[in-house]
Amino acid sequence: VALRTKSKTMKTLAFSTSFTALMGVTEPAMYGVNLRFKRPFIGGMIGSAAGGAIMMGVGVKAYVLAANGGIPGLPALIGETFVWALVALVVSFVVATIATLLLGFTDEVATEAAPAAAADAAAAGTVLLSSPLNGTAVALSSVSDPTFAGGVLGQGAAIIPSDGELVSPVSGTVVTMFATGHAVAIRSDEGAEVLVHVGIDTVNLKGTGFTALVATGDRVTVGQPLITFDLAVISADYDPVTVMILTNTDDYASVEMDTTGAIRRGDRIVTATTKQEVTA
Repeated sequence: VALRTKSKTMKTLAFSTSFTALMGVTEPAMYGVNLRFKRPFIGGMIGSAAGGAIMMGVGVKAYVLAANGGIPGLPALIGETFVWALVALVVSFVVATIATLLLGFTDEVATEAAPAAAADAAAAGTVLLSSPLNGTAVALSSVSDPTFAGGVLGQGAAIIPSDGELVSPVSGTVVTMFATGHAVAIRSDEGAEVLVHVGIDTVNLKGTGFTALVATGDRVTVGQPLITFDLAVISADYDPVTVMILTNTDDYASVEMDTTGAIRRGDRIVTATTKQEVTA
């Protein structure tokens, strides 16, 4: 994507999230780039399948039980099959790149020439995001995950939940409901691209404790239940703080958190102001 996009903003995001993925943190690349364009996600899976086939075929082994992935996890593979492991990793990257270039993607999502949905949002002036949870609203910068806290995927807010029901912060269309139920991406009627991620590293639960109430492609309205989750199960091993991010932050002049402290589902929590409104 970084090689093909004409958007300077997306090129920077794609390169930076590629680096974090190499360090073993894949969610920024997955949420910020691959799922946004969809076809690069398919290309990545094709590359993974190619590398995985080589590893399986020659019997690549991990010799140490290591929690780290990416480059920091390479020492776990050092042994008699290490060279084949490196070959398979290189093949994965090369095949994924070629597959993505062949599949292509619609660059209009990332270019400064906004699509129709974003143009409609600009006409509206501001986009209001409601709290998806009951709990305590805290600054995004305070969460433990540096990718979210640093605004790599965009600006927004975080909520420490007090119960296990998550509702839609906007009216729009579900772009992606993750099979694990721990995250959902929605495109609002105004063109805002909103990612809600329950807990930190909760993808590792592989769906345990989560129930998705809607599916990809569904139409949703503000306050409609999207996910239920077992707060006790999550809190036993993971930080339950939930982040809500406007992944197309660059389309807006400002994205501001409206309140902190105790908050209820449906209360206004984030206001995004369009560039056109500020210019006017």
